Amino acid sequence: SPPDEEDTEIQNPSLTLVKSVTSAGPYGAGDTIAYQFVVTNTGNTTLTNVNVTDPLPGLSALVCTPSAPATLAPTAIMTCTASYTVTPTDVEDGGVLNTAIAAGTPPPTPTTPTPTPITDEDEVITPVEVPALSINKTGPAATAPGEQVVFTIVVANAGPVAANSVTVTDPTPTGLVFVSNAGDCITAFPCSLGTLAVGETRTITVTMMVPTNYNGPNEIINTATVSSPSTTETHSSTATVPVRGVEFKIQRIPVGAPWALLMLGMGMLLLGAGAVRRQPG
Repeated sequence: SPPDEEDTEIQNPSLTLVKSVTSAGPYGAGDTIAYQFVVTNTGNTTLTNVNVTDPLPGLSALVCTPSAPATLAPTAIMTCTASYTVTPTDVEDGGVLNTAIAAGTPPPTPTTPTPTPITDEDEVITPVEVPALSINKTGPAATAPGEQVVFTIVVANAGPVAANSVTVTDPTPTGLVFVSNAGDCITAFPCSLGTLAVGETRTITVTMMVPTNYNGPNEIINTATVSSPSTTETHSSTATVPVRGVEFKIQRIPVGAPWALLMLGMGMLLLGAGAVRRQPG
């Protein structure tokens, strides 16, 4: 005989997904975030084809125990892991935001021969930090034509994360000749300094030549800039070095210019008017 209605348990399929970060931050560009996904059958019936999807571009393949798609009895758990590498775009966005979805199919019933999968989702926001890069450029008190001028550039990273692919640019000022770089960069600019860990510094010694026939400005203004895809900011530092023996250049006024002739004519008129006023009555 068919079972009594009291002996028939009503099917109540349910599952939950909890997504979390299992690695330790802070995170910057190039760092790896480790994720864990825990799916629990919280219903009173067995679920089949249990799986987890995560649409985050760049996320590694999920590895699950038991292997997905899995069959989970009530209270059973499936645990998955995956990893993700922080990109410069995440730096611009200020963090990594993504949502994972778990799904499982309940058994068929006489009234529902093809049951619809049940789902749950969980969202995780992982902040992304940027390194505090700085640059300081110094030079001599003065120089003169025929002398070499030596600048020192110090780049530092105060953290809280590493700075990757650090680059220093330093255009040669007008009238000077680049000679060499030494220290943490021995090539011409731009200089690639690689990765600067938290608290690390790099020093570049820049040698330039002031030619004997130097006819540039009487002050050398030299600016160096540091940048990294780990941060959206760039930082610059400027050194100003006076050049001895170089006079200030004063632009001459072309006598033939129309406005100069006008000023000359007005001056003559004023002189004439003054002479008329001084004549005896």
